[in-house]
Amino acid sequence: MATFDHGYALLIGVGTHHHPAYSLPVTANDAHAIQRILSDPRWCAYPTAHIRLLCNEAATTDAVLDGFAWLTACAQRDPQATIVVYYSGHGGRNEETDTYCLLPHDATTATSRLSTATLSAALDAIPAKRLLVLLDCCHAGGMTKDGPDQDSQWTTTAPSASMLAALQQGAGRVVLSSSTGKQRSYIQPDASLSLFTTHLLAAFQGAGNQPGSTEVRVTHLIQYVSRQVQHAAQALNARQTPFFQAASEDFVVSLIRGGAGLGKGGWEALQQDAHAAIAAASPPSPHPTITDSNVAIGNVVGGNLTQTKQSGGVHAEGATIGRIGTLTGGDSYGGDRIEGSKTVYDGRATVNDSTITGTVTGLSTGTIIHGGSDRAAPAHPSLTMECPEMMVCGHDHAVIIHVHGTNPTLRYQLDLRATGIHETTYFMGSEVTLYVTPSMPGELHLRAILKAQDGTQMTSQSQRIMVHR
Repeated sequence: MATFDHGYALLIGVGTHHHPAYSLPVTANDAHAIQRILSDPRWCAYPTAHIRLLCNEAATTDAVLDGFAWLTACAQRDPQATIVVYYSGHGGRNEETDTYCLLPHDATTATSRLSTATLSAALDAIPAKRLLVLLDCCHAGGMTKDGPDQDSQWTTTAPSASMLAALQQGAGRVVLSSSTGKQRSYIQPDASLSLFTTHLLAAFQGAGNQPGSTEVRVTHLIQYVSRQVQHAAQALNARQTPFFQAASEDFVVSLIRGGAGLGKGGWEALQQDAHAAIAAASPPSPHPTITDSNVAIGNVVGGNLTQTKQSGGVHAEGATIGRIGTLTGGDSYGGDRIEGSKTVYDGRATVNDSTITGTVTGLSTGTIIHGGSDRAAPAHPSLTMECPEMMVCGHDHAVIIHVHGTNPTLRYQLDLRATGIHETTYFMGSEVTLYVTPSMPGELHLRAILKAQDGTQMTSQSQRIMVHR
């Protein structure tokens, strides 16, 4: 396998912030996932020593500026350097002065924020002919208007076009932002990664390339990410449009499969392995564990409720059990006695007023318990398709697939097949939107196929649609 020897990356995922109102753990997941895919010799093949990762407490303003100085030194030593700067975290705009800043871990005052001017100066100092800046900012949720310094003129927002234009100034520079204007940047339903970073990872792996390609170029990345993020946001009934500024040649940003490239089957043949690599690179956010005599009232609990020493040791009243919480027992939780170990997979499961709602294992796989009842029925997945009555050749058409009877915290594969149409996506939840572009008039026989994580077919649904010119 080859190595992308001239590739260098500074990856910043703010994650936890000095002020809790600014914390957003998924942004640390984003940066970790980018680091693992870029450094994986089976995919992008960046040398490990050419990547600097700053997350959580390490993502301070001084550390970020030191990271820029490191990139400057790398580019001075290597005239052929390709530089990637990635930031996932909050950004804000001062409404009075119309200035924009990024918010590292310790950014609590105007002087500790990273302003557009500071960022521009840091980028200008990097003598690289190929420089890609990726900004995943303005995440929906996780930040209040008033900062820790009560500077209420600052509001969370996507980078403005003028800010991106300022960062783009300089030969060989490309800037791609996750959203534009007043839009938010959304995260996946399972809170594993942001939408932008999910599709950015796939693009780095070659999702936007044709069979036979061995390298990912800027245009492949921008076109794929822009299209897929918009579609993914629409599936969440939201709008998110990535925005880019470029004044550069179409330079290479990563290798595909360590230089082996895409085979005759193209991206579709590698998609399952690529998504598995992304899933492995994006660990779930850490959750607290409540043990022994702790009390959780009206709180969100993302980890385990465990009682091992005494009856009544854990009292969960009005608490929400997050994804993959374990009730270990001989104890009573919300009035229901738990016998043995039960794992609650539904992130919305609640233990409250003698009610357990969600999918519980321990009685039988796929058992659904409502209201604490032990009467269980296995879940049988099914699909329904929502399609236009007619389609037009050469035009994109949305096909919405509603998924019933699946576990909301597990990842599934959905294939959409027809003559000339081969769409595949991986998802969690109950609804998927795919886009098809018919190439020929006549009757189109669409078939949606639901598969488990291991590729086993679970169910399918077909629909016939007339296509006109």
